[in-house]
Amino acid sequence: MCLSESLALRNPQLRIAETDVVEYSATLRTPYLRKIHYLAVIIFKPLQLTSMLLEQAKELALELMKQHGLNHWHFKFDYAKRRFGCCNESTKTISLSKHLTSINEVSVVKNVILHEIAHALVGAKHRHNSIWKQKAREINCEYTSCYVPKDINSVEGNIVAECPKCGFIHRKYRMPKRITSCGKCSNKFDKERILNFVRLQNTDS
Repeated sequence: MCLSESLALRNPQLRIAETDVVEYSATLRTPYLRKIHYLAVIIFKPLQLTSMLLEQAKELALELMKQHGLNHWHFKFDYAKRRFGCCNESTKTISLSKHLTSINEVSVVKNVILHEIAHALVGAKHRHNSIWKQKAREINCEYTSCYVPKDINSVEGNIVAECPKCGFIHRKYRMPKRITSCGKCSNKFDKERILNFVRLQNTDS
């Protein structure tokens, strides 16, 4: 495992942009300045590849769609965080999550594209039934179920709350509209376990 991957595992929220590197170098006068600057440079270089990866994913999607006869279909990126791909039969559009595409390997992205192409070829009415699975296998798609494979990296929700009793960290993608309590340490609503959700700083820049 490389240093940037190790650091990302310890702190998933850490994302360093080019301006951050300059700011750290100018303002932090501590014994750890050299170490911080060194890590920033290591992390920043892979982040530069994000836009290129998205463009490669788009080219791959269009190529596979053409290869399987979807000449009148369209492709786009969306901002979903809980699902990777989508096949919209009414608009003849296959879309990929911009967030998930940028943090996953090419082989994963390719299989998600093939997964959605299989939906387009057999029609939405078949969902994930045997007819769809057969078509998915025919086009060499390895993801032949609606369950998330273990090799797919996911995006953690940036709306978080810590249970005041058990300390469990709850994560969501949207701010809850109703007051809730921790369901990990109690199976009923408990005022002493009320969750106060806060929004973490956006790290998608």
